[in-house]
Amino acid sequence: IIRGFAMQRSGRREIKQPVGHIPISFAPEDRERMTDEFMVQLAKEYMEEMGIRNTQYIIVRHHNSDNDHL
Repeated sequence: IIRGFAMQRSGRREIKQPVGHIPISFAPEDRERMTDEFMVQLAKEYMEEMGIRNTQYIIVRHHNSDNDHL
């Protein structure tokens, strides 16, 4: 995946860092409403608001703590 990101960056010199990590964490009391679909919607909205668009990215849900996070 990282190589693919780097290749995409090669055509866009304005991109200084082809790979980043943005954690998005949710409160344990919200677990009931945190469906995969809802969390993906929130992540996409976040990316759009941060100006991260017209590029590839991945969203990964983790269950390794008390609070669900992407």
